[in-house]
Amino acid sequence: MPAAELARRTGVARNTIVMIEAGSRTPSMALLERIARELRTEPSELLKEPAASGKVSAPPEPWRPLDAKGPDPLGGWIGRALSEGDFALEFERAKGSQELADELHRAKHTEAIELQQRVDTLKEHHAPPAEILEARRARAVANAQLTAAALLAVELWRGHDVSEMDPRATVTDVIHTQSGEFLAGGTTAREPKESA
Repeated sequence: MPAAELARRTGVARNTIVMIEAGSRTPSMALLERIARELRTEPSELLKEPAASGKVSAPPEPWRPLDAKGPDPLGGWIGRALSEGDFALEFERAKGSQELADELHRAKHTEAIELQQRVDTLKEHHAPPAEILEARRARAVANAQLTAAALLAVELWRGHDVSEMDPRATVTDVIHTQSGEFLAGGTTAREPKESA
């Protein structure tokens, strides 16, 4: 299926599909599930390494964060949100096994859904804009943590070394990569809507 058609069917930009195919972008679990559905396969099939072509492959490379944007690219509310709570500790603990990484991913998925429901409820009840903004910020951080947890689970599944994976840097990368979607409210942990 051409990238443009897959992008249209999954509700993302064509360049997002191209970057995922090239390996320069990692999709969220929700997007991975939509792509798999459109390609009539399972998400796990999309994560498999390409079949060997007879060449000896190099061992898996360790995970590396995207280039940092200065000493602390997450000043303000995002930085404060990441320093609060137990996500960094949970993330470090989850590096220990696939089971723990999957458990963290499930917990973050549930949290992201609950925060999206809170945003929706506040909008439906015409809450003050400041309250809606705060809820959207919490949802943005939860979505970034969800994506980071998914990335950890996938990297463990692939057999990559995740010992150097920094949860703060991972969430930073996710927010910077997808900031327009997070902050505009476009990416959520809800199930994708079926297109007509």
